[in-house]
Amino acid sequence: MRRAARGWITVILVITFLSIIFMMPTFLGDKLPGWWGKVFPDRGIRLGLDLKGGVFLLLGVQADKAVEHELSNMKESITDELNKEQILVKGFDNHDKTLTISFFSKDDLEKGRVIESNYKDIADISENNLSLSLTLKDRYITELQRRAIDQVKETIENRVLEFGLVEPIIQRAGADRILIQVPGASAADRERIINIIKRAAVLEFKIVKDAGPTKETLLAKYNVTTPEELASQGLELHPGDTGQENEGFFITESEAQVTGQYLSDARLIFDEFGRPAVGFSFRGEGASRFGQLTGENVGQRLAIVLDGTIKSAPVIQERISSQGRITGNFSVDEAKDLALVLR
Repeated sequence: MRRAARGWITVILVITFLSIIFMMPTFLGDKLPGWWGKVFPDRGIRLGLDLKGGVFLLLGVQADKAVEHELSNMKESITDELNKEQILVKGFDNHDKTLTISFFSKDDLEKGRVIESNYKDIADISENNLSLSLTLKDRYITELQRRAIDQVKETIENRVLEFGLVEPIIQRAGADRILIQVPGASAADRERIINIIKRAAVLEFKIVKDAGPTKETLLAKYNVTTPEELASQGLELHPGDTGQENEGFFITESEAQVTGQYLSDARLIFDEFGRPAVGFSFRGEGASRFGQLTGENVGQRLAIVLDGTIKSAPVIQERISSQGRITGNFSVDEAKDLALVLR
């Protein structure tokens, strides 16, 4: 009987010892000595949000924006194609899910039908007077919206994983929402994680037309009282964050000929003064567009617009095609985070 009792006591002690060994990484973590992982398990139990806290977000995705974006891309592509064919266009109009192209004459309209073969599978095409209308098909709109949500989910996954966090939970929740849980994130990291996840990081490159210390000064110069009135002149007002006191606001061309969607890479770099900056590179079509934009505007200032604010506006010295940089009053972490969300 005593021998059986001693056996059970031994089993209990062994189980207790092994439990302590396996739980040590959970409670001590980085405080364990360096040799621990070579002898014993060094990965602790990942505590959930209810035990350790972290980040919990439920994001809504504006899937309808995918239709606007698709119509905008169609307009660009059709413009390029018609220009190559030297076909004159009176104008474009986007409404709901329809892109309408107006021509000057019946002859121009008939020539413009060259575009139909590229869009017949995704849009219903109709003619009205001197216009062609391309209305996106419902099944294609559904696919665009599904793709938009999947793309947002993938982007968030990439951002969170590159942040160095393990075991995040990122999944679709309903038709147009995404659930994000990052257990164990420290209090110091939570704000950065939320900003990285939520930030749009819309990057645009525009030609500067004017700059001034105040909004009122610039608007008066163009004989308007509100920024909205500039639109009729093909112009747009942006706040500036370039570090120059006399350049609190800029006026640029409304249309961005090059945007961040053409970037192939973005990374932390340091400028010639050792200040953090973000270097970027373009892929094929982006390099071609950027080369054309800079080549046609040598001597003018190029605004680098981030989320509506101009971060820098260097003078174009020569044609640039493949790469550039964004400078500003960045800390190292801010530059790293910006590079991450631009990728």
